[in-house]
Amino acid sequence: MIVKPRYRATPAAIMAGRSPTMSQHEPPSPCNRVCRIDPATGWCLGCSRTLAEIADWAMLSAGEKRALLAQIAERRPGGG
Repeated sequence: MIVKPRYRATPAAIMAGRSPTMSQHEPPSPCNRVCRIDPATGWCLGCSRTLAEIADWAMLSAGEKRALLAQIAERRPGGG
């Protein structure tokens, strides 16, 4: 028997972190679609993550994401 999902997330909802498969406690991605890497720091000018952090985001646990978000806050001007 095939059961169809009651709610199908649109690509926009998934990008906004509103996918029904995501945990309600899952922190949203810090991506704001300003995707350029600063050659001096190696950080994205939009979200302040490194390329490795961007690539790893989907595989991190909710706790690891929160820890990374705290590190990112420290990187930003006036952060912390």
